[in-house]
Amino acid sequence: MAGWIYALGIAWDAVTDPFMGYMAERTRTKMGSYRPYIFYGSVPLALSFVLLLWVPPFEGTFLFIFLLLVNLIHRTCFTVVSVPYSSLTARITDDSDERTKLTTARMLAAAAGTFSISALAFPIVLFFGGGEEALGFVYLGLIAGFTAVAILSVTVFFVKERSFEFTKEELPSFKNVFKSVTNNYPFWIVFSAI
Repeated sequence: MAGWIYALGIAWDAVTDPFMGYMAERTRTKMGSYRPYIFYGSVPLALSFVLLLWVPPFEGTFLFIFLLLVNLIHRTCFTVVSVPYSSLTARITDDSDERTKLTTARMLAAAAGTFSISALAFPIVLFFGGGEEALGFVYLGLIAGFTAVAILSVTVFFVKERSFEFTKEELPSFKNVFKSVTNNYPFWIVFSAI
């Protein structure tokens, strides 16, 4: 059951990730192309952490459907934030050395965040759960989610995107983007290995 939920989530990402990139690239606001998605997507992402860590009272088919839906909701929220966030360096600078440094800093900070939440997870669960582990995990989801909102807010309010000269009409259609993904042989090798 868990394997199917995970596999369907990966298949879902294969569609939503390129679609999100397509949408973000065509977005034009005063805030920029990518930052609105990070800003408006961060709270739903935080709430999806809570759903992921909540122990539902269901069993059997209802449990499978619930967990599948929660997984798809979380992956969608994550995609809405992470695709623009990961692409933001291209909107900050043209210099490949600067992009490398920014990407390295982003990846190191993500690793530090992952390590921190992993190290603090059980102490948080035990402290806030007060002997009730399921409740402690809900608090863990809240703390992790809203910590992510705070960190992403720093990006939204302090990172500025450069504006680009090209118009939406110059960008490839979603059909062409999707065709590029479906015809990407290395992608399918990696996808099938998972």
